[in-house]
Amino acid sequence: MKSIFLLLLVLLSNAASAQVQNTPVTDAKEIIGCWERVDFSDEAKKMMNEIEPWPIRYQWFCFESDGTLSTYASSKPANLTAAQLRDLLKSLPKTFSYSVLPQSIIKTEALSGKETLHWGAAFLGTSRAFDQKVIEKGTLIMSLFDQKKNKPVYWRYLKRVQ
Repeated sequence: MKSIFLLLLVLLSNAASAQVQNTPVTDAKEIIGCWERVDFSDEAKKMMNEIEPWPIRYQWFCFESDGTLSTYASSKPANLTAAQLRDLLKSLPKTFSYSVLPQSIIKTEALSGKETLHWGAAFLGTSRAFDQKVIEKGTLIMSLFDQKKNKPVYWRYLKRVQ
């Protein structure tokens, strides 16, 4: 399992491009806050992702200091501040926890115990253009690795919500 995490870290650090030095996530404090998934075109998503486990187009995530992870998804875009998002999520039950493990891994767990995922995680080292938009430096990149295929099969790019 440790070798898979190392391989994932290598793949993630090379994901954006050979000249971009991504910064590994090393501490939960670095990701605390609310994030919005970057909305790529359907064509770009097909190039990036072999699978789409969460097909709802617009997604937001709040990593809280108590180790809970709250999520919200919508079929319609919205300009939400972190305060608005947290207010919206307050009424929903807490269903996930998270922790940052060594080797730049974010572990998310359903509180029901039915789902545990290990995400490779890093911050984009420099801004870059992709899919007719600029992906800003500091964007949180998360990937799911398929052990059988020996490669990442799902990428999630998250921008911080203020």
